[in-house]
Amino acid sequence: MKKCSSRGLAFACPVLTKCLLITFLLLPFMPGLQMASQAQTVRRVITGIVRNYKDEPVSGATVMEKGATNGVVTSEEGRFSISVAGKNVILVITYTGYVPQEIAAGNNNTQDVVLSLENKGLNEVVVVGYGAQ
Repeated sequence: MKKCSSRGLAFACPVLTKCLLITFLLLPFMPGLQMASQAQTVRRVITGIVRNYKDEPVSGATVMEKGATNGVVTSEEGRFSISVAGKNVILVITYTGYVPQEIAAGNNNTQDVVLSLENKGLNEVVVVGYGAQ
């Protein structure tokens, strides 16, 4: 029986082709392959400004990449800059009192967003007061 080795692992193989087959079956479990696939992830930066319906900058709005955990908060001027993975990215922009928006970034590296007010009536607000006389 011939001995063949692959990446420090020795196998007893009757034929060289079986060694190659075993090597190909083990490739997905080798750490070098996993590191190479992670290095191929292309990241890009998307910048923009979030404004309200009066064309005023919205400070403190949240801009997140949908389906991921990374996000940023807009500056006092409503500006944001977020690093995202890939081209097919959807940005989710939220701010209290405004309708959340989802925007497909596509190939654009600049996104300007206008938020509209959320229509809530006073009958949806509960006020609790305590007092003594």
